[in-house]
Amino acid sequence: MRLLSARIQALWFESLNGDAWLDPRSLAEKRDISQTKADMANIKSQIKRNRQNEVRRQRNKAARSELKTRAKSAVAAAESGDQESATEALRLAQMRIDKAAASGILKKNTAARHKSQLTRQVTRILAD
Repeated sequence: MRLLSARIQALWFESLNGDAWLDPRSLAEKRDISQTKADMANIKSQIKRNRQNEVRRQRNKAARSELKTRAKSAVAAAESGDQESATEALRLAQMRIDKAAASGILKKNTAARHKSQLTRQVTRILAD
């Protein structure tokens, strides 16, 4: 058995109940103690890289969320029946999808697929 931190071992022994055996990894997930100071990088460049990755992850998450919001607003505008606002919302959504593809948040073909599906959805709603 691998060496575990004293904290995980203590929790593991506390959790033993009769014949029940809990995996220490699942115990660490349940108690949220898997991320300890010992698990962090100790190389300066890796610490910086982790920090940069977290900033990028948050930025990409916000951009993907905005894409979904723009798409929903385009569909909602189409469902309201106003063709002008629907085409404007569709144009804005497509512009954001293109921007996300240019910045690497989406791949090129994924962006094209999203734009195509959104356009088809909006035109179908407006046609009804």
